[in-house]
Amino acid sequence: MMTYLRAAILFILLGALTLSTAQDAPQNISWTPPTHYTNGWVLYEQDLDFYTLYCNYQEFLVIDNIVGQHTHMVDFSPLGEGTHTCYLTVTDINGAESDPSNTANFTVGPLKPGVPQNFAITL
Repeated sequence: MMTYLRAAILFILLGALTLSTAQDAPQNISWTPPTHYTNGWVLYEQDLDFYTLYCNYQEFLVIDNIVGQHTHMVDFSPLGEGTHTCYLTVTDINGAESDPSNTANFTVGPLKPGVPQNFAITL
């Protein structure tokens, strides 16, 4: 079984994936797992082995232990500032990887300091 590679989406068959805006803290990704093989045969969730998250068209994270899991917290900070494109695939227990899901885009940064507080002008 593959292990986590780094840190960071899915529309496989009938599934949809969402990604919240990336900031400093880990962000939640979510998806709907596929229910059929591409030939129409029923696909049970226990026949899925792991998901692979790709960001900027490179493998970014492998998500193991997936039965019953349709969300995952991801630290996107290693991607750095800028706009990023991500998608998700799923691999079954026989090693067959799905086609890519829909893509999701998000922007990291730029990081800015917090807002000054208690500003006043005294005459």
